Amino acid sequence: MGILFSRPGRESSSLPAGAFAAGNISSLNSSSIVPYLGVNTGLYSAPLPPIPLEWIVSPSKIDGSCPNGAQILTWFAITDAIITVLVPLFAYRPFVHWITRSQLGKRKKNSVAFTWTITFACQLTANAIVAGLMGSTYNTLSMLHIFTVFISRPRFHPIIVGLLRCIVFAKRPRDWDKSTIIKRSNDDRVEFPYTDAWIATSISELLLLLISAIFTGVTWNRLPSDSKAREYASDHVSFMSSTPGIMFLGMLAFVPVYKRYGEAYPIEGRRYETGRHWGVTISSDGRTRVGVKKGKNKTTLKRVANAVCATLLLGYVYLVQWAYWTRYLEMTGALFCPTKMIQSGAVWAIFTLFATIDRNTVWQNRGSKGNTTYKTEFLFSEQDMKGKKIVITGAGRGLGRALAIVAADRGAVPLLLGRSLQALEQVRDIIQSRSGVSAATIVCDLSNTSSVVNAAEQIASSHPDIDILVNNGAHFTDGAFQNQTYSQIVSVINSAVTGTMILTKDLLPLLKQRPHADIHNVVSMSGLPHARLTGASLPFRAAKAAQDGFTQGLVEELNGSPVRITSVYPGLIEDVSPTDEAWGLKRGLSEGITNKDVVDTILYALCAPPNVSLRSIVIERTHSDFLV
Repeated sequence: MGILFSRPGRESSSLPAGAFAAGNISSLNSSSIVPYLGVNTGLYSAPLPPIPLEWIVSPSKIDGSCPNGAQILTWFAITDAIITVLVPLFAYRPFVHWITRSQLGKRKKNSVAFTWTITFACQLTANAIVAGLMGSTYNTLSMLHIFTVFISRPRFHPIIVGLLRCIVFAKRPRDWDKSTIIKRSNDDRVEFPYTDAWIATSISELLLLLISAIFTGVTWNRLPSDSKAREYASDHVSFMSSTPGIMFLGMLAFVPVYKRYGEAYPIEGRRYETGRHWGVTISSDGRTRVGVKKGKNKTTLKRVANAVCATLLLGYVYLVQWAYWTRYLEMTGALFCPTKMIQSGAVWAIFTLFATIDRNTVWQNRGSKGNTTYKTEFLFSEQDMKGKKIVITGAGRGLGRALAIVAADRGAVPLLLGRSLQALEQVRDIIQSRSGVSAATIVCDLSNTSSVVNAAEQIASSHPDIDILVNNGAHFTDGAFQNQTYSQIVSVINSAVTGTMILTKDLLPLLKQRPHADIHNVVSMSGLPHARLTGASLPFRAAKAAQDGFTQGLVEELNGSPVRITSVYPGLIEDVSPTDEAWGLKRGLSEGITNKDVVDTILYALCAPPNVSLRSIVIERTHSDFLV
């Protein structure tokens, strides 16, 4: 390894006079060794030592033996191997989340700009401890010089972190769009979990290489020019001086530290990435969507090629470090006799692994079956939803379906009520696959009194610890009053008023037993005074007005109880699903509202602190003339 970076004709292939291999005890008889034992500061005198004074790590008197070059390099290699094996775990956010039980984290927007200082400080601390261990044994040596000598030891783990940054990724769901863990405009909801670990590790490594290059260059050039050892090591010293530049090139071009989101492609925008082309997507119902499609094979090929180039570049830095140490240990004799090697290796491993832990990017777990996924940010604490049982009527479709799915995503346990068992089971399966939550399905026709009573009895027997009731279900009709049939009128009134009141009455004792409970009635703006009769029929409007009166009466009757009452008045809403791409689309000022807007509002109110009650919430689009 020592001759790998030597230039023919520049360095002699034979050891210079006065140089001995590390661990060679016969070097104690040499006049170039004995005067410098236990001395790593001061001025040079004849005869010159085979290594710079600052690189000497030895006692003033050696009675036993010293480790040879193979033993020292093995010490480095074993320490590096342990670190390299464990770093992929300690740098991986989901593992850190699991091992620390969610204690680390809460990624902030600009936190990565500061966490590299922790990584760098850990490396400096480890070297300071090693210098203290050896300096306390060899008390005639300068600990500062020992500290700086070992900063130049080979470190392989930055290569692994850089490689993993390029090739390890995970596709995230749409409900992450509001989080700082992904940035949809840059990464198409593809997260690279090792990104922040790479940024912190690479900046720290660059600074360590700078210190090493400066120390190596200055100390070897301080050797008098007539030193044969200086000439023997000159090329390796020059290559050591080049490592910060090579590392910086890798950080800029191949694994860029300035790209926190998206692929680790060199200086390339998202829009022009390899494999993108215009294409048409046709859904099962015949709807078409024109957009930019991404060729997976080309993306994978480029990702792998980029990782290979980065590995080769960073591998050069690692080989230079090994070549330098191999050449150095050919000349030291008894002047490099490190002690407490096992303890020092343990210190390096512990502090490097601690430094690699991705502190900023741990998110709350909401997965199951061993899979770790993450929640989006919310103004109020989402812990208020975790584990709570929420009864939702009309949960088989529309707003109720969307609310059940998103509530489960945030840790709640939905109890799905609706007329169609098949529709409820479909929602249950979606919830199970997305969040691992087992939602209960209960058939309940709000227009049928016996069905409502049976549903309430099932809830009381199987789930007496309910926390939330969302009265969302209602039979909707439109058209002129004269065109409404008797059965339609009865169904509308019974579902919105009678059924809702009976279900609430039967479940209210369960809710009162809880330390904190909520009832949300989705009334509709049609039930407000002075609302235009737009779209909805007169029976529906009358039913919603009655439901509004019932809600206001509940507020008065339950005053002083642990049950909060909230009435929600959405206007005309577009039916979108959390499983569709339209769920995450941002809308313009003049566009209408969707299920997502109502779901977000309901969850906002449910997550409010217990001392905060949002009584009435009207939701309409900005440019609306629904109210007169």
